[in-house]
Amino acid sequence: MADEDIIRRRLMIDGDGTGDVRQLTMFNKWCGSDDTSQEREETSKNVEKACVAIEDAKQELEEARQVRRNHQEYDALAKLIKEHLPRSYTADKLTLLNQQLQSQKAKRESLEEKLSLRRKQFHVLTTCLSQLVQMLHGDLTPVHDGDVGKRPVVDLVDSPHVDLASQQEMGTS
Repeated sequence: MADEDIIRRRLMIDGDGTGDVRQLTMFNKWCGSDDTSQEREETSKNVEKACVAIEDAKQELEEARQVRRNHQEYDALAKLIKEHLPRSYTADKLTLLNQQLQSQKAKRESLEEKLSLRRKQFHVLTTCLSQLVQMLHGDLTPVHDGDVGKRPVVDLVDSPHVDLASQQEMGTS
């Protein structure tokens, strides 16, 4: 049996339609009227609008989450940057340290040259003292006609380690 037949039968049984059947009949009339089709169209349009609004809200929510993540990342990077000294300060300090290093290298070279000169002077002095001691002990005899005594005399002029200018300074001092 069809739904309409069942409703008709109930209406006949119910009589004036004061029971459940009446409510069902009213609902049936409400659903079957032309106003209902307009309302259905409006409802479906409203549902579609609501779906679009929900999708827009979801997209806005995702954008807000992305903005929040970016803000948190920015804060973390800013905190890291604050922990380190500025680049200009580091560059200035590096320049100063390089200048000090160059100064120390130049000072070292100067001291090494001075040490080398003092070694040469010390060698000349020890050689002279050694020859003087030998002369005093009589180990060397005076030179006659180009002959040298028992031991050969070191020629200080031809020595590659002797600085003649410093030797002359020592002789005048």
